[in-house]
Amino acid sequence: MISIEKELLNARLHYLEELSEKSGDQSFNPMVTDKVKQLIKEGEITNYMVLESVYSYLEEKLKEDSEQVDEYADEIISFLA
Repeated sequence: MISIEKELLNARLHYLEELSEKSGDQSFNPMVTDKVKQLIKEGEITNYMVLESVYSYLEEKLKEDSEQVDEYADEIISFLA
């Protein structure tokens, strides 16, 4: 993936983080951001739709169990593929 695409995806991720923080959402979890950044770097996330889907899915799932971030990420990526 071209580095400009990764920069745009990271900028969108930052936007989603800001939205979560501004809304006062107590579910904000830095593990979600770290995992999504890793997936962007590895080329698993290639567009905004996938980025927002993965971010939202992980945010919801980690409310239940914050220890399984890798399993949840694999689950949603394979579903979207």
